Amino acid sequence: MKSQLLLTPASRSHEAKLMALFSSCMNAENTELAAVWEAEGVLAKWETSSWAKKLRARKLRAEMTDFDRFQVMLARKERSAARKAAVGA
Repeated sequence: MKSQLLLTPASRSHEAKLMALFSSCMNAENTELAAVWEAEGVLAKWETSSWAKKLRARKLRAEMTDFDRFQVMLARKERSAARKAAVGA
């Protein structure tokens, strides 16, 4: 049995907001859309968003090798030791 997505009033309003946001883009030609995309700086806004940063961090973590993870562990240990020394001093 497949699970069904329950649309609550909150999710419906969110869906309506998204539709309103992209309604002008749906009927636009690719060139028009590209022009608006550039004019609004959508890519720059996306790169600074927390969602994009999380995706970038997740991708970097997925591409790490065992040695990279080992180096991260050592760096964490050093930072932790420095913090403990600063607090204890």
